[in-house]
Amino acid sequence: MKKNKGMTLVELMIVISIIGILGAVAYPAMTSYLKAGERADGVSALLELAQKMEKYYLVNDSYASASITTLLGSTKSKEAKYDLAFEGTPDAYGYVLKATPVDTDPECGSLTLSSIGEKDTSTSSADLCW
Repeated sequence: MKKNKGMTLVELMIVISIIGILGAVAYPAMTSYLKAGERADGVSALLELAQKMEKYYLVNDSYASASITTLLGSTKSKEAKYDLAFEGTPDAYGYVLKATPVDTDPECGSLTLSSIGEKDTSTSSADLCW
């Protein structure tokens, strides 16, 4: 008698179920890592802009007339994942920088950095996002 080679329908369904379960577990973890990578782009853009603001202050004795476009050449982060802006208007002695994600980031939202080094987010703890 000849033995059949191959897989039964039950075996195939078990394999497909296992792949589905692994995918359901892996997808949220993967998107979390991707968002953290995008967030790193916003953080580095804010830190670079803050450094340029301090250089600007050394030359001009004021932050008041500083422009993001003049300092960085663009209001976007390097990877274009965040829009950069001032929160309010910078005055002679201080500023607050804001990075708003182009795509939504429900975990952290917008990131802010002040001239005195205060870090914050619009939705959760700064410690989780910075």
